[in-house]
Amino acid sequence: MMWPIVDPNDPMDYIKEVGPEHVVANTDFGQVMVSDPVEGMRLFIRGMLHYGFSKEEVKVMVQTNPAKLLYLED
Repeated sequence: MMWPIVDPNDPMDYIKEVGPEHVVANTDFGQVMVSDPVEGMRLFIRGMLHYGFSKEEVKVMVQTNPAKLLYLED
């Protein structure tokens, strides 16, 4: 393996620490030898839900916050 392994709980703990309202959730999937980006995002969202984030918190991290960052909010 070329890349170091990260404990999947670490990012979840960091998100809990700062709060979902301060996070834009994303992945680096889509690289050579890594799953496609859509499937990678599905896995990340599934992981966040499994870790205990609510659907509303996930929506904030993958939809609301990115829209604010790009000045796309209503």
